[in-house]
Amino acid sequence: MADWISLEEAVAIVTAQTGLEDPHSALRSAMQRGAFTCDYDHVALDIEDIDRSELLRWIETLIGPTAKSATAGNMPLRNEVERAVAQAFPDGVPPSEKVPNKVLCQQVRRHLPEGWTGSNHTIERAAGRRK
Repeated sequence: MADWISLEEAVAIVTAQTGLEDPHSALRSAMQRGAFTCDYDHVALDIEDIDRSELLRWIETLIGPTAKSATAGNMPLRNEVERAVAQAFPDGVPPSEKVPNKVLCQQVRRHLPEGWTGSNHTIERAAGRRK
């Protein structure tokens, strides 16, 4: 069963993970080549929804294996987690007295792709609770 995400979500993921300047064009081109499954609006002539897992596989083909450095290699991951933190806490991250780290991490993980294997430390850093 497909895990559908909107075009806007797909653009945000592509931008964060690849740094492409024109993610819309890249997505349309990949869709035309059959790189991933999407729901296409034939009236508006645009992509409506995209299968998240297929999109992530397509991104992997674009960026290839990433280096595991604290600077360049982990930035797409960190950006993805920062977006998830913002989705989980749109009004800002509450203080740890109100939402302990364990609960914070659980709530943020709900906004991360299925199978995401990052650590709670990464989530806490993205939330500003760890250096």
